[in-house]
Amino acid sequence: MPAHAGGEPDPFAEFFEDMIKAGYDKTPAVASDHPTLASRVEEANKRVKDLPPAAKNWLKPPVADDAEFARLKARASQLAKSTPDDTTLANSQQLLQALPRSCIIPYTTQDELTARKAIAAKANAAQSSGGEQAKKKKKHPTPPPADSASATPAAPANQVISSPH
Repeated sequence: MPAHAGGEPDPFAEFFEDMIKAGYDKTPAVASDHPTLASRVEEANKRVKDLPPAAKNWLKPPVADDAEFARLKARASQLAKSTPDDTTLANSQQLLQALPRSCIIPYTTQDELTARKAIAAKANAAQSSGGEQAKKKKKHPTPPPADSASATPAAPANQVISSPH
């Protein structure tokens, strides 16, 4: 009950009434495993009537006044703009996957190679789709690919690395 938490009890029934007005109370009581919204309104109103007189003292002041609430909403909106989306997180995970695991493993894992190829493909696609913008920008020379002799060899399929424990 909101009153026990320091809130005004009357709006609790209004919450369920708003849901009824929005059309959310269409399931018959016998076909539902939850009470109907109408019965929740009745129960909330009954509980408000049954509150002791001391319940008036349970009310707590609002956490924020209207101005502070507006400031907090604006700050939340600003933070949401800089929060990474799923694509950004996936790109970050792929970049981490492309990095070497450690100096202990003497080979490049298959998932590292796959991630590196995918990142290279994305970079090539971005360069190709840049079109006019790429022509206007000063191009930097692309470093030559590492020769295969100096590249870290992939692990043999049957190689097992055991821990020193």
